[in-house]
Amino acid sequence: QPTCLIADLVMDDIDGVGLLGALRAKGWDGTAILISGHLDAERTRQAEEAGFEMILQKPFADGLLLDAVARAVDED
Repeated sequence: QPTCLIADLVMDDIDGVGLLGALRAKGWDGTAILISGHLDAERTRQAEEAGFEMILQKPFADGLLLDAVARAVDED
């Protein structure tokens, strides 16, 4: 199984929170990273409650996503 999920909050068929929920329901237990350009306090709270360990606001600095993935892989 993959050890890290990178999901956007806004996607065509399902949002990142819904995707993580569906994966968790199937037993996936990897590290989840959410990226979004549409964050507010409520959406951030929902993402944290869903189990996203890292939340990155777009646009983010070069290398920040790679650093987050490296940390996620190291934790698993």
